[in-house]
Amino acid sequence: MTWASLYVPFLFMSDTHSDMVERHGRNLARLGEMGMALAEKLYESAMAAETPEETERLAQVFHTISRSTRQSFALEARLAREAQRAAAEAARAAGAARTASAERRRVQARVALDRLVWTESERPDRDALLIAARERLVEEAADEDRFLDGALEDLVARILRNLGLAGTAARYLARAAEAAPVPACRSPAPAAGERDDGFASSA
Repeated sequence: MTWASLYVPFLFMSDTHSDMVERHGRNLARLGEMGMALAEKLYESAMAAETPEETERLAQVFHTISRSTRQSFALEARLAREAQRAAAEAARAAGAARTASAERRRVQARVALDRLVWTESERPDRDALLIAARERLVEEAADEDRFLDGALEDLVARILRNLGLAGTAARYLARAAEAAPVPACRSPAPAAGERDDGFASSA
């Protein structure tokens, strides 16, 4: 499992919410445009009214439409601010989770490298190799995308090979492969007329 797979449900929910907010924003913008168009017509009608009573009536309707239009624009702006805030919070959460994943992998890789260098290298070379392994680990971690991509075993083996310990890397990968869980396999269903023990059934 890679770090990115942890965010699939979260991203799915975020996309669904984002689609809803975008749809509501479009509808509110449309309502605002319709309100503005209606308010302009009411204004023209009020200015052309022939009696004070008709002018007052149209002015009241104009006031109501204008207020609704302002509310539509205000709500549209509010949705935009909330969407920006939610996106920023999601980015911060994803960044924090990514940083935690990188730190966890760095610790795991360092433990594995220390153990391998200590147990499989000659005593005079151990200290120098330990220092070199940790320095190489820091260099690997600088490229976070590459650092988090792939299995931990591949990262450790890559550093070992870089240190000239190709044999140690090969043995390490072989042991890791042997320790990997084997997926359970279901036996195929017996064919028609055949018993579970593989012998044909009698008619």
